[in-house]
Amino acid sequence: MKKYLKGLAWCAVLSHAPNLFAQDWHANFPSGNPINSTEWLGCDGTSTQPLRIKTVPDYAIDLYTSDTRRLTLLPDNTYATLGAYSSIVADGYSLHSPDVDAFMASAPGPFTLQHLAAATNSTYEDAYRDWARTGTTYTGGGTMGYFGLKEDGKSNTDLIVQLARREGTTAPDRIRFLFTGLYTGAGAGAASQEGLEGMRLTAVANDKVNVGIGDFYAAGVGEPAERLDVVDGKVRIRQLPSDAVSTSDEVVTVNMTTGVLEHRPVPSGCIWNTFTGSQHIQSGLGNPGTAGANCPDRGWLYTIGAAGTLGAKLSLYQNSNERNVQTGLNVHMVTNPNNVQESYGIRCDVQPLTNESSNASHGVWSRLANPKGSYGNGVYGTATKSNTAGVTDMSGVRGLAQVTSTGSASSVHGVYGETILQGPASSAIGATGRASISFTSTTIPESIGMRGQTWSYGSTVTNAYGGRFTSGILYNGTVTNGYGVHGLSNNGIGTLTNSYGVYGIASGGTFNAAIYGDMADTTGAKWAGYFRGKVRIDYNAYVNGNVLVTSDATLKTNVEDITNASELVQALQPKTYDFIPQQHPHMIMPQGRQWGLLAQDLQEVIPELVERVPVPAQYDSTGTMIADATSHLAVNYNGLIPVLIAAMKEQNDRIDDLEQALAACCSNPDGSRMLDQGLNQPNELDGSLNGSETLRIQPNPFNERTTVFYTLDRGGRTQLLANSSDGRDLRVLQEANLEAGSYQFDWNTAALAPGMYYVTLLLDGQPVVKKAVKVDR
Repeated sequence: MKKYLKGLAWCAVLSHAPNLFAQDWHANFPSGNPINSTEWLGCDGTSTQPLRIKTVPDYAIDLYTSDTRRLTLLPDNTYATLGAYSSIVADGYSLHSPDVDAFMASAPGPFTLQHLAAATNSTYEDAYRDWARTGTTYTGGGTMGYFGLKEDGKSNTDLIVQLARREGTTAPDRIRFLFTGLYTGAGAGAASQEGLEGMRLTAVANDKVNVGIGDFYAAGVGEPAERLDVVDGKVRIRQLPSDAVSTSDEVVTVNMTTGVLEHRPVPSGCIWNTFTGSQHIQSGLGNPGTAGANCPDRGWLYTIGAAGTLGAKLSLYQNSNERNVQTGLNVHMVTNPNNVQESYGIRCDVQPLTNESSNASHGVWSRLANPKGSYGNGVYGTATKSNTAGVTDMSGVRGLAQVTSTGSASSVHGVYGETILQGPASSAIGATGRASISFTSTTIPESIGMRGQTWSYGSTVTNAYGGRFTSGILYNGTVTNGYGVHGLSNNGIGTLTNSYGVYGIASGGTFNAAIYGDMADTTGAKWAGYFRGKVRIDYNAYVNGNVLVTSDATLKTNVEDITNASELVQALQPKTYDFIPQQHPHMIMPQGRQWGLLAQDLQEVIPELVERVPVPAQYDSTGTMIADATSHLAVNYNGLIPVLIAAMKEQNDRIDDLEQALAACCSNPDGSRMLDQGLNQPNELDGSLNGSETLRIQPNPFNERTTVFYTLDRGGRTQLLANSSDGRDLRVLQEANLEAGSYQFDWNTAALAPGMYYVTLLLDGQPVVKKAVKVDR
């Protein structure tokens, strides 16, 4: 006992007396008992009683070194609060820390019977539970751990290893089990600085802990990704139960890519059968869900030439460098002329399960890689006719996609051509049709490079397209010009009568459109139709919106105001008229009574708004001319709009002048309220009127009296009038022949009701008007 207690500074007195008094060997207490190097605190070999360190009063027992309290043993004590709990009994709890005083200054004393606290950041209370009493608590690094019993009043007892999960941190909290041996500086294992990790428990969420088995630190794979994660090594079961306790028809398998355990049905019914009569071998027969269909051999793949070719049920590999054979699979089939059935060199039948559908399936799929020379074709079909036997229909390549009466499909393609370009090329064409004619003995009635037809046999079709073409960009790319349809008709060497880039004909429907462009989005550079050049319309043009004409000021020069617009409008001669389409049937002119101008009449007034338009000759489908080339005059009705606007503005100016004169001069229906005329000679101006003003009222607003100031720039008949805002109350304030100069009139409005009035100055009938407002006193 001396070996362990010698040199310790316990503050106690060894005595059998009823009381124990503290002793202190501190330098500041000269009355204490000094201890020399040959002395110790304890019992010698002759002692017959145990060594007791005891306090009879309710005091703690403290242990100091370097004048710092390192350990404290509490007396009977109860904490008011600890974490989320209150009234925590802490009788006899001990705290061991590099600085007990620092810990207890910011937190309650020890949390459990034994508490080990780090020097800093060690007062973490948030994870405390009131069942953690009989055990050891560890705090430090901003977190807390506990090892001990869990006391919750139940009949069973749990041994707890607890680690507080910190909130708001990115690093996970873990409980790790390490083995260490003699340190040799090794990079991993028991002899390394880290040690050998056998297992770890990682709290990946508040409600989930993953268990990892193996040295995750050395493997460097992060934290366990599953509830149970084995980082390396094998999993072995030494013994399996001899009696079957489950009737499940599933087994546990290992996914060789992810290493995850999975469950799958137990295969059964694997039987190989040999049929000598038909000379073939088969296995795994049966419908889905039956024994034969579950045979593993049914899912085997077969290859010829290369073991790694596992992309098909049967794979054939041929390398012409190993043996110079230019065909991978050669089928030579000789047909019987007497066989009325169709013959196939190669037949492919792809069908889904009963009442189900295939996802992106192909009857025949061909790929040609890196061709060289004149041409390369993914699929090449040739049909040659050299005998005289008749044939009704002959195609180099023919595609048929059929939907029967019991099926349905969103999109059906008889032939589908697609080009994917990820390298340089001159052009990319999804499908090309070309008709080359070198037969000159007779006229060929029709030559079509590519033709699309759709016919409805008593069916209801929402959209029927004879041909449909789409140009678009997927992902990122740059296209200078994208054409959904690009029509080009030109003349090399020869005679070309009518040349149509795109020609559309529509008839027989409730609604017919020879060419239909759809662009619902009207913002920005988005056009249902865009034409560079003249556009001619034979018949009416209907617009559900505005007809816009380019009018940007930056595109114009020599801009001048339109003058005398009223005279121009006055010179126009609007007419009603009828077209004569029977004399010009190719122009499809509107029928019925029309309203407008005659181009020749407008040409006499505004010749810039009239243009002569050429009309080409018309031919029928046989090339016979049905109408000569001609021309006619056309009117720019949009050009009349600014003329009408200018004329209206001129007219509005005149109306404003007339309305002002009328407001001043119109007769007064209530003549009995007419004021007496003022003096013939008004008072001379007292200088209150500014030189730039012609008429001013001051004060304004007013409640009874105000003064009207006015200036005449010439002599003449002068009237000063006042009328109400509704024009019913007209009063003559002054009337006289005056010389040029400035005058004023003192206006007494005691007889007028509060409101707004107009004061008008007339000089030889030319009005100047000001508003006057009378208010209540």
